[in-house]
Amino acid sequence: MKKFNIVFLSILTLCLFICIHSCRTSENHPTLEQGFANPPASARPGVY
Repeated sequence: MKKFNIVFLSILTLCLFICIHSCRTSENHPTLEQGFANPPASARPGVY
């Protein structure tokens, strides 16, 4: 039973670490507001 608790807590800790790490924002990416103000050429509407 004690071994089960250790395994369960290890998996829970690993999952929490992955969730917290994946939620961090990166400074290399432009913000959403900047993306809407100056969209890339591929995202702009075409004129036919």
